[in-house]
Amino acid sequence: MPTKSRVNHGVTSKERIALSIISHWMGETFANRSSEEYVRIAGRLPKLDALHAYVNETLADMARRQVPVYEICYFRAGDRSIWYEEFPTSLSKETVRSALVKSGFWQLRRQSRDHLAVSTSPIWGARRNVVALMRFRIARLGVGYLTGKPTLDSEAGH
Repeated sequence: MPTKSRVNHGVTSKERIALSIISHWMGETFANRSSEEYVRIAGRLPKLDALHAYVNETLADMARRQVPVYEICYFRAGDRSIWYEEFPTSLSKETVRSALVKSGFWQLRRQSRDHLAVSTSPIWGARRNVVALMRFRIARLGVGYLTGKPTLDSEAGH
């Protein structure tokens, strides 16, 4: 009998908030990018401690200024009632890290920091596969990746 996997590869609401704050801080958008641009952005990502500190400073500042934000709804099919959680005023370091992992930026960041080769290297094929996986994750998770080119889902006829 197959067992259910407890792994959830979807970006949570809080992780999506972290990605949004990080992209704003970097002056970048994580949508409509080429493979090379994703690698460049990932290479510019600061250390996790700096990202975590900035995300929490931004959330605390938003709470202090009473910026109107939304509540997070956790209703799922089959639930008997709807419940909401207030917009976060801070996030854990693990939430920020998992947002980067699920979006694919963590792996690209590690590779670019290891100075993996340029496009003439035999390693480039492996890097291209990682970028393709990241694009797929971003498209599937709804973080805003839309290019006008066929995605994996549209190529399969879904």
